[in-house]
Amino acid sequence: MKKLFLFLCLPFLMMCCKSNKLLVEEYTYFLKDYGAMANDNIDDSKALSNLLLAVDKKPGIKKVIFEKGTYVFSQQITLISNIELIGNNTTVKPKTNGDSFIFFSGDYGSKKENIKISGITILGSTSQRKFIAFGVKNFDKEKIYNNNITIEGCTFKNLDHCIIVNNTDSLTIYKNYFENCNNVFISLNNENINVKKNRLNTINKGLIFADEANKANKKVKIFENEIKKITSYPIHFSNVSISGTHQNILIKNNIIIGDTIPYSKKADEGSADQISIHGAKDVIITENESIGGGDMGITVTNCNDVELISNIVSYNDRSGIIISNSNNIIITSNKIFNNGQRRDNGSSAGIGLYSNTKEGNNNIIIQKNLIYDNQKNPSQLLQVEDYGPNNRFKIIEE
Repeated sequence: MKKLFLFLCLPFLMMCCKSNKLLVEEYTYFLKDYGAMANDNIDDSKALSNLLLAVDKKPGIKKVIFEKGTYVFSQQITLISNIELIGNNTTVKPKTNGDSFIFFSGDYGSKKENIKISGITILGSTSQRKFIAFGVKNFDKEKIYNNNITIEGCTFKNLDHCIIVNNTDSLTIYKNYFENCNNVFISLNNENINVKKNRLNTINKGLIFADEANKANKKVKIFENEIKKITSYPIHFSNVSISGTHQNILIKNNIIIGDTIPYSKKADEGSADQISIHGAKDVIITENESIGGGDMGITVTNCNDVELISNIVSYNDRSGIIISNSNNIIITSNKIFNNGQRRDNGSSAGIGLYSNTKEGNNNIIIQKNLIYDNQKNPSQLLQVEDYGPNNRFKIIEE
């Protein structure tokens, strides 16, 4: 009877063994076991480097636990694949050279995957923002090398650059806090990018999606971020390359609140356009608040197939929404009011259409928008302004 029972159970046991092989094994390591001390006193970078070297060839996901307290890193940490750095009220103070990354992955064809950093505060110098926190950087921009990289629940303060990533498929920047930093995020040649629920405060440049040669960014989701007190480029897609085109972009439920009043006093200062999309196609910009920036609220240039739906655009230095040299644009159900705060006699409009080339703007649909100025001294002079002879647009009154 026992033999019969084992015989009947054998297929089930074999199936379980097979399924277990599909599970990713995880191993936990403690940084203190490799000589690190979270006491803001000794250099801990060698301890972490030694740990990564020791576990590099081991299978599975390696989780490195940081103790509560402050670590000092004087050397760059080169990250390996299949690694998670997990903080617990943990602060890292860099003392590397200013042009070095603190955490680095990539370089000349290096392929890295499954990297996650969570729960760590990287604290630079208040007197000089010179450090670079995290970088994935491969210099051959023609290929996608890396896969599955996540920065989650971290704090970045007093840094020159916070996050620089290129050549990566599946990149997540989630629930981080950035304060008093020069550059928050630069992305080049990445796919499947999620930037969600981050907070930026007192920043020079925000979320920048760059292009170079024929490479740009694809499948980008930017949603539920809060950006306050920023000098330039809160959300920006560049158009340096002629052939590189950003594709499949969703910008949703972001709150961008600049500080117009100080910038209005000097016309040569102020933030660039709050949401600026250049050289992209298949874009949806919806349910965002773009308030109090030092230039335009939303700008779309050299783009195709863009929808601007149900955004609030107000109290920006110049116009609310500007469309330039673009095709197939729908602007609907937006609330646009009290822009033109710079008050230098420029013709700030609720919606402005520029045709800087002979092609101009084509197939622009404007409908169901609420555009007004209810200030005692109005500054948003026009509702919809046609700034060029080559614009082809339709305003639908409903």
